[in-house]
Amino acid sequence: MGSTVSTNKLAAAFKTTSGKTMYVLFEETYESNCYPRTPRWGCLLIGELANIMRGIFRSAGCCEGGMLKGAGGRDITPEGYLQGWLKELANPVSFKDRTFELAVGDSLYSTVPQGEFSKIKERMTANGFEAEATQLENGEKLTVSLYEHGELLASIYDGNVGAWRIIQGFHAPAYGLRNPELGYAPAKAKTFELETHECMRLFKHREDVAVKDQNGDWRNRGWAYSIIGNYVRELWQAELREPGSYRARIMNLRNAIETAPLMPSEAVVVIDTTVKLESWTQEGVTRVVNENPHTIVGHEIHVAVPQDEHQAYRVCCLHEDCAKFVCIPLAAEEPVQAAAPAAPTLQLDLLAS
Repeated sequence: MGSTVSTNKLAAAFKTTSGKTMYVLFEETYESNCYPRTPRWGCLLIGELANIMRGIFRSAGCCEGGMLKGAGGRDITPEGYLQGWLKELANPVSFKDRTFELAVGDSLYSTVPQGEFSKIKERMTANGFEAEATQLENGEKLTVSLYEHGELLASIYDGNVGAWRIIQGFHAPAYGLRNPELGYAPAKAKTFELETHECMRLFKHREDVAVKDQNGDWRNRGWAYSIIGNYVRELWQAELREPGSYRARIMNLRNAIETAPLMPSEAVVVIDTTVKLESWTQEGVTRVVNENPHTIVGHEIHVAVPQDEHQAYRVCCLHEDCAKFVCIPLAAEEPVQAAAPAAPTLQLDLLAS
C-alpha cells in the first residue's frame, strides 16, 4: 500500500476587506507508489485560524499509521508534523489578492464539484452565503476575489473540497516575503489538565485495544495507530484553548496504550441485541454466538471471551456499538444456557430484533 510523502509546507496569509486574517495552506507532496516521485505543491484549504487548525490536525492523524510520511519516505509522528505547521503559521508568507470564476461542474477540475455541491451549499448557507449558493445551484457563474470574498471561499474550500481547484500549486509563494504580523504565535499554556485514558489490550496475540468510555464500559477502539490517529484529528480545539498542549496530550495517550494491561482471560463480551446493525455486521454477531458458549440475559448475549486465535479475531470484529467487554463478575442473574453450536429460537429472535 502506498503513502503520501510530505516534503515541504507553506502557510500564506492575508487580510480580507472586512479585516479578518485568513490563511492559505500549501503542501509539497508525492505518492510513494507513483513514478517518477516528483514532489509538487498543492493548495489544501483556505480559512480562518480555527478551520486551519482543524485541517492540519486532521492530516496529522494520518502520520500515526504511516499513511503520511516525511521527506524520503521516513516515518514521522503527529507531533513532529504539527510542529512544522505551527512554525509556518507563526511566520506566514503574505499572499496577494486574486480573482476567481466559480461554477458548478462535473469535471475533475471544476471549481465547484457537482458531486459535493449539496454539502457545499449547506456550508455556504450556514455561513450566510445562501444567495450565492442559489446562484451556483441555478447554473450561474460567480466572480469573486480572495480579499473581498475570503469568508465565502473559506466556506467552500475548507479542506473537504480542496483549494487546489482555484489556486494551482505553481502559485505557491515559496519565495514570498514573510509577515509575522499575520502569524499565529500564541504564548504556550503554562498549565493544563491531561485526560485520563484507561486502556486494555484484548489479546496478547492481537493489536486490538479496548478503551473505557464515559459510561465506564470497555469498548474495542481498534489498533493503537487508529486510536491515536482519531484522537489527534479531534485535538485541534484543545490546542486552540491551551496552546502547546498537543505534544503532552498525544504522549499521554500513547503511554496509556503502550502500558495497557492485558484483559483477564475470564472476561466476558456482552452483546446488546437492541443495537441496529448493518447486515454484514449482524452476520458477525450471529457467527460469534453460534460458535461460542454463551448465555442470554434479557436483551443481552454474554459470551465467554475465547482464547482461540480465530475466535478472538471474530470477537474483535464485533461492532463497538453493540459489544462491550466486562472484566468483573456479572451481577447474579438467571441466564438461559444456550445450546452450541445451534442457535435456539430465542437467540435468533434476539438477533433479528
